[in-house]
Amino acid sequence: MKTARFHWGEPPWPRGSDLPLNSNLPTPTNPDVAIIGAGLTGTSTALHLARRGIRSVVYEAGQVADGASGRTGGLVLESTAAGPRDAVNTCVSGLERIVAEERIDCNLVLPGCWEIEHHEAPSEKMLPWSDAGQPVCITKNVTGGVVQPMALTMGLARAAIRSGAIIREHSRVTRISFEPEMAIEIGGERITPGHIVIATNAWINALLPDAPPLSSCLTFACATAPLDRAALAAIGLEKGHPVLYDGHAVPMGPHKFRWAGDFRRGVSFRRAG
Repeated sequence: MKTARFHWGEPPWPRGSDLPLNSNLPTPTNPDVAIIGAGLTGTSTALHLARRGIRSVVYEAGQVADGASGRTGGLVLESTAAGPRDAVNTCVSGLERIVAEERIDCNLVLPGCWEIEHHEAPSEKMLPWSDAGQPVCITKNVTGGVVQPMALTMGLARAAIRSGAIIREHSRVTRISFEPEMAIEIGGERITPGHIVIATNAWINALLPDAPPLSSCLTFACATAPLDRAALAAIGLEKGHPVLYDGHAVPMGPHKFRWAGDFRRGVSFRRAG
């Protein structure tokens, strides 16, 4: 697990300033909730629990956003990774509200997200370029936008700490046990929380070997040199909408692209599932 993370290299997004040093505070051996993993899920959970007066401690093997949360492309969409779910229709507005309330500087921009397909359409829907000789059109503009994911995760972590949560970086959980009581182990330390939230993404099997096997979905990303406004207008992308295209029909196809702060076009490719 440790080796796989280091093979990823440094995250592409700047981390910014370090977290407030609260890992040196006395850590309760029986917190209300132990959260394993300090990515977007873990830090957001800690913040929402702290807002409700629930004591939580986040244990992170590396640094905050050291895994997928610090390496994602930062596309913001309403749906979940598993597709539409009942009552999951306020994700974007909820994110916008939290970012505003906690004053998180993360370049959140929500112009909507273009969904594109390869076929002819009315002229106002066509983009002035083709993909492998196929025409490209905009099918709809869905709720969403882009965010700087490292800054968002770090901002959530700082907000959680301000609200009373404790975040312990470089604290690898090595074991979870359920008998005679629920407990986690960090080195020689044993913690007996009331509840455990496992927010470790594809590393969950290292802690729960009996769970259904999970693996990372690899994404390869690249970016152009900075593009000026004229170049963006020439390819019909001057409005800065991120673009989403389902590339599962081909072994390796374009999945999405978005804009960095300096107007570089970033393209990512995902292996077919």
